[in-house]
Amino acid sequence: MGRYRFLLALCVVLSHCGLNIAGINPGVVAVISFYILSGFVMTGLVRRHYATPDRIPAFYADRIARLFPQFWCYCALTTLLWAGGWIKPDWLADVSAQGLLLNYLMMPLGLYMPDFLALNGTMLMPQGWSLGLELMFYAIVPLLLQRTSFAVRCAIASLSFLIFVAAILGLLHTSHFGYKLLPGTLFIFIAGIALAERTAASVGFVCVVFAAALCLFAASPTMWNDDYGFMLGRAVLLGIMIGIPAVALLRDIPSTTVDEVAGDMSYGVFLNHYIFIWLIETQWGIEIFSLQLMAGVVLCSIALSAVTYTLVEKPALAWRRSIRYRASVSPDAAILRWIPAPRLG
Repeated sequence: MGRYRFLLALCVVLSHCGLNIAGINPGVVAVISFYILSGFVMTGLVRRHYATPDRIPAFYADRIARLFPQFWCYCALTTLLWAGGWIKPDWLADVSAQGLLLNYLMMPLGLYMPDFLALNGTMLMPQGWSLGLELMFYAIVPLLLQRTSFAVRCAIASLSFLIFVAAILGLLHTSHFGYKLLPGTLFIFIAGIALAERTAASVGFVCVVFAAALCLFAASPTMWNDDYGFMLGRAVLLGIMIGIPAVALLRDIPSTTVDEVAGDMSYGVFLNHYIFIWLIETQWGIEIFSLQLMAGVVLCSIALSAVTYTLVEKPALAWRRSIRYRASVSPDAAILRWIPAPRLG
């Protein structure tokens, strides 16, 4: 699924460069697919390597080793560029020491909104809110998989879906509870879990989620009174409608070298592209990006991602592997655990 992840990362980059397609923000669509992928991949990861309660701390260590090294690298680079006056975005118009600390912790970025932490003036990585949300999901996913039945997960997903519907109808804050916070998006992650389980019941659950999104999308022209809610709601629903069949189709396709390289590049591209956007805005005074500038941002992001993957991510990958395959069983069983499997995030 590496090429799909890479495509999603590019959609996020282009959306932040100002690209919209027929009023739909491709970045929102991509982020929803990332939610589904996260549920899918974490299910395989937990059940293959962290299936018992005593392995939960190791799962958290694995996730820290996955998310933080490149994240800290790009936070530090952004901090240096801001301190040197190379970038002056509105997102860094009110920098504080406390705000910087919260940025480096990552999870608080998922609560950056004024209603919560009000980090808008100290956001080293505006897209980092989704990583904060991912961390919140990682915190509970071992419990969802080890301590709850399918029926309980369906009940949790149903409650989350009700919150989501209330949000996209405008009864709750549309962006917060329909897109950026766990209560209104957990059902999307659980759909990814169901895609990994492949039981008759889980297939039925996924079909219900897809059908509900389709019905809401069809009814959307009459559902919202404001343009923002209309555009965001349709993009989120479209993300569900694209993400579910995409993951279902891709899950059985064997990984290739090209797929692995694309997957390796995707995280760095997701993390670093705002640096180039802000450099262009600050140094050249350009606010509206042409297609040529968008392509330039994409190419620079890919190039820098290749560098940080080699220098930062690869050493962390060795640590993650040592965590995953650390034997708490017999040597023979440990060897069996090294049998090649689909790449896990």
